[in-house]
Amino acid sequence: MKFEICGPFEIPRGNKGVITDVKQFWKELAEEWGEGLVKAHGAYVFAIKSARGTKPWYVGKAGKTFKQEALNAENIKKYNGKLDTVTRGKPWLFLLPELNDGGGFSRKTESAHTKALELMLIERALAANPNLLNSSNTKLLREIEVFGFINSRKPGKPSEAVQEFKKCFS
Repeated sequence: MKFEICGPFEIPRGNKGVITDVKQFWKELAEEWGEGLVKAHGAYVFAIKSARGTKPWYVGKAGKTFKQEALNAENIKKYNGKLDTVTRGKPWLFLLPELNDGGGFSRKTESAHTKALELMLIERALAANPNLLNSSNTKLLREIEVFGFINSRKPGKPSEAVQEFKKCFS
C-alpha cells in the first residue's frame, strides 16, 4: 500500500477565470506522464496556489481512474465555485496514485488503502484549511475538540500537559 505524490499540475483557466479545457489537461498529462497515471486510481487534492502559499480546498479519491473522477462535472462545479472568489490564484491538482508491487501505477479498482489515505488527507487538509470544500467524512473531524490540540477554541495558554502531549506529535 504505497502511494506516490505526482504534481502539482496546474489546471487551465479560461477567460472568466474558471476551469475550462479538461480534455486538453488530461491529454497533456498523459503525454508527459503516460497513460498509466491518467488511468490509475488513488487520492487527489485540489489546491490553490497564491502569493501567500498553497492551500488545499478539496480531497477526493478516484476508485476508477483519475481521469474519470478528479475533474468530473460535479468536482469542476465545486472548484469553479471556489475559483469565482479567487482572482490571482492558480488551481493545482496533486495526484497520489496507488503503486503496484512492481512500483508502477496500480490499475485495479479502489482499495481500502485509498479510502484510508483519503481520510488521512482530509484530516490534514482541515488542519491547514478549516474552510475545506469537503462535506463527506468531515463532520466528526470538524466537531471533535481536544483542548489545546485539535480544533481548540479554548482561550488562554495551554496547560503543561497539553504542551507535553503536543511534543509527542511533533
